[in-house]
Amino acid sequence: MVSLAFDDPAARRRFWVALFLDVAEEPDEEVVGAIRDTRPIDELLDALQETDAVVRTRATQMLWALWMGEKGELAQHELARGMRLLEQGKWSEAIECLARLIESAPTFAEAHNKRATAYFLNGDYAEAVSDCRAALRLNPRHFGAWHGLGLCYMRLSDFARACVAFRAALRIQPLAEENARLLAYCHGRHGSSTGPVQPADGSRRAHGG
Repeated sequence: MVSLAFDDPAARRRFWVALFLDVAEEPDEEVVGAIRDTRPIDELLDALQETDAVVRTRATQMLWALWMGEKGELAQHELARGMRLLEQGKWSEAIECLARLIESAPTFAEAHNKRATAYFLNGDYAEAVSDCRAALRLNPRHFGAWHGLGLCYMRLSDFARACVAFRAALRIQPLAEENARLLAYCHGRHGSSTGPVQPADGSRRAHGG
């Protein structure tokens, strides 16, 4: 058992996130637990700009875990149930499940983000936009919600707003190739088409990612 005392809470967060990102193998339970306890959101978001792809992937995974667990075990359990319904293709049931969760936890950004996914997959793009925006009001640095918002605007043929959303996502994840590709696609389509379109290469929003 590691025993470390820090007078500065920020120093403690930096220590644990550095350990979490630097170990060659999967971090042990104590390290993961410390990351959850200290919630080093800023440090993990900074890590998204690292050139090391493993570091970026690990930071991304932990950010998702922190965001999904921010309202406690019961809310996370209900969120997981909604995600299972999404995986089963039960869009309407997922929307109903997540709506109940949002009613009980209206400031749960990830619940809004996941319901946006369900709305998107159900073809309800305007509703998905509303939920993406709700998630972003609660968590402005949620790269998944920015990405999802861009995809929604693509389906609505609003390429100007899609460009804004993908640029915002890239400011948080500057090395995310998918967002860069979608931004280029939307930039090319801006002003050249008015009908509904499919995202380039059939891209589809999945679980807020």
